[in-house]
Amino acid sequence: MAFAAETICVQGSNERKDPFGAISMPIYQNAAYAHPGLGKSTGYDYSRCSNPTRDEVQKTVALLEQGTEALAFSTGMAAITAMMEIFSPGDHLIATDDLYGGTLRLWNMISRKNGISVDCVDTSNVDTVKAALRPETKAIYLETPSNPMMKVADIQAIADLAHENGCLLIVDNTFLSPYFQKPLTLGADIVVHSGTKYLEGHNDTLSGFLVVKDNALYDQLYNIYKTTGACLSAIDSWLLLRGIKTLAVRMEQHQKNALAIAHWLEQRPEVEEVYYIGLDSRPDKELIDRQCSGYGGMISFRLNSAEKAVKILESVKLIRFAESLGGVESLLTYPMKQTHADVPVEVREALGVDEKLLRMSVGIENIDDLLADLEQGLRSGDFRLYLQLIVRAKSFEIAGGEALSRWMHPERGLLNPDRYIPLLEQEGRIEPLDFYNLDQACSFLEQLHKKHQGEFFLSANLSRRSFLRAELVQRCREIVERYEFPRHEIMIEITESGCVRGEEIERLRKNIQAVRSLGIRVMLDDFGMGYTTFHDLLEFPMDGLKLDKSLVDRLSTEPGKIVLGGIIDTAHKLGLSVLAEGVEEEWQVDELRRMGCDLLQGYLFSIPLPASEAMRRITGRGNRPEESAKIVWKRD
Repeated sequence: MAFAAETICVQGSNERKDPFGAISMPIYQNAAYAHPGLGKSTGYDYSRCSNPTRDEVQKTVALLEQGTEALAFSTGMAAITAMMEIFSPGDHLIATDDLYGGTLRLWNMISRKNGISVDCVDTSNVDTVKAALRPETKAIYLETPSNPMMKVADIQAIADLAHENGCLLIVDNTFLSPYFQKPLTLGADIVVHSGTKYLEGHNDTLSGFLVVKDNALYDQLYNIYKTTGACLSAIDSWLLLRGIKTLAVRMEQHQKNALAIAHWLEQRPEVEEVYYIGLDSRPDKELIDRQCSGYGGMISFRLNSAEKAVKILESVKLIRFAESLGGVESLLTYPMKQTHADVPVEVREALGVDEKLLRMSVGIENIDDLLADLEQGLRSGDFRLYLQLIVRAKSFEIAGGEALSRWMHPERGLLNPDRYIPLLEQEGRIEPLDFYNLDQACSFLEQLHKKHQGEFFLSANLSRRSFLRAELVQRCREIVERYEFPRHEIMIEITESGCVRGEEIERLRKNIQAVRSLGIRVMLDDFGMGYTTFHDLLEFPMDGLKLDKSLVDRLSTEPGKIVLGGIIDTAHKLGLSVLAEGVEEEWQVDELRRMGCDLLQGYLFSIPLPASEAMRRITGRGNRPEESAKIVWKRD
């Protein structure tokens, strides 16, 4: 009795051989098996050749592919390596040009050495494949959809072409799995799988498969299999069986999420092109719908800049930056540096695998969570890090800087915070940016630290409301642990954002203490304005305070001098450093130095600089002599 794919996934071969009636196939963790007598066998002698647990997963995959036999290998590359042993020196293969880099590496390093040649062509064009045929061509090898450009080959047409010319057709069916595509029913002779991917589906074991429908071809492959010995272990076979049980429901959810994300990406101005076989805009949609029952969970997309692509990889929080695919977790891959790093540059460029291309394996998470993560990842790339340098009051030497951000709006150009924050608040998109500056500041310090610079601190702003969040400490820990630099070089400025009362006071105090325990220094920003008072110095543990510009401007009056002098003196007695912001006049410098202010910040010393320019000045590598000085301001 023939069963549907969903039933085969759950029931497997439906052969009940376990003597105890186990519902889950047992793990037969054996190397050798006892013989019942001379010349007699249970069917199992040595696990390199056969194993009950492995046999079950092989039968299951064969049934799903509508083949007769399957062989389970330790990895997908082990399966391809064994398959290549059916060819002889002088044989020629035609293969998809847009191909997994590991397969190309095998052919270039080993197959070519063994006298086997491979020509990679655009297999989405049958005429191109036909033109590449030679008398010595023995096989055509397809990835469809291809990796990573999602090109689709007409399996049936190429199978007919192959067989007319005495060739085998081999199809890597990893991307769609047998749930959505069955190449053997379309004329393929061998189906290849990286079972690590959708078949297992949980990113916790490696495997590979060869599936056939011809018994003579199976016998040939099996002899290679048992001789070379790259067989799948019993434990990994069991993990595959467990994973396959949910293949049908996983693939449906992968596809549902991928289709939603592909449509969403199509609407984004930051995205130049989306490559997904489920889009109605594809010119080969009729072919896809004819040979596939679904579209899978693999998407590639090209951003409008390389910088944007890298920013997304660095910014996503839920989606992981990793090389694999097909698991329940969503993953992003940078093909140029990962899967296709070994492919010659000129080949990559011809295929479109460039620095702007990302590949996404869409998982089965909540779609709203995935879209929100992609949203903040795309938006983070629009923000540029700027630094305003801070100098020591005594020497005017560079002591540190404040991390600032500028938003490159697609229509309004470069916007300062006073312009973009109200816009983002109106759109309800301000929260994902809360920790952007902190992350960028830490990244900058890591780069600076690699250049073996002396003492330099960098401050980033977080509101009091951010400091009240339950996840604050964990977020800060996650950010600083991504980077390598002395922790005391990062400082968080608690900005003005309303008064805290009651239970909030204790929560704020505990969070400040916890952040400082990570090695991060904390400074009270905007002191002397709004809700920041001497009471804050009594309630909250701080490392320093920043005098608001309004106080600095009052230095022209006697009361202003008295108040400011008192604040600086009090801060020093409490062990706090004092930074004055908004310093724009020389007379302000004189008064602040006389009062013992430690640090100065303002347009007199530095305007906000792009991060790259700030790096040059800090490291003494500016383009002009005045940009190379560690002393950034001198009197005439």
